[in-house]
Amino acid sequence: PLVAALLAGGLLRADPHGLGLLADAATLEVAPGLHLLGPATRALLWEATAVPELRAQAALVAAHLAAANSTGG
Repeated sequence: PLVAALLAGGLLRADPHGLGLLADAATLEVAPGLHLLGPATRALLWEATAVPELRAQAALVAAHLAAANSTGG
């Protein structure tokens, strides 16, 4: 229900090939303060289910959040 509501509200967008959801490739952000991790990122990052890839995605999002917090954005 959450994903369906976010899609209906326009906060999430499905990729045109039906592989996952669209997000900013550099930050995995789909809307301010809303990020994707895991299989939902398959449209951007094909390998999105194994622990090493999930760890890298989490590190990317954490770095983006840390940078945003240090600059007040």
